[in-house]
Amino acid sequence: MSSSTVATAAADDKFSRLPEIAKPVSYDIHLKPDLKTFKCNGNETIVVEVTSPTDYLKLHSSEIDINSIQLKLADGSELKGEGSFLSYGK
Repeated sequence: MSSSTVATAAADDKFSRLPEIAKPVSYDIHLKPDLKTFKCNGNETIVVEVTSPTDYLKLHSSEIDINSIQLKLADGSELKGEGSFLSYGK
């Protein structure tokens, strides 16, 4: 197996956890690192194409505390949530 084939297989494995109905289109990430505590604050915008109707969308995160979310639907309506609206595991 060539090194490019191994790299492609590894990349495929890395993203195999994403739900098949949601395809990421773009990411816009802004971070403000604190070099004293080695932590970052920031925000991220993810544009996702949802290919099938769903009432559930699971995104993965690791070592990230999510404080609020905002979801803009294709029809322009928005859903916002904080606190108990969020459901994620650490």
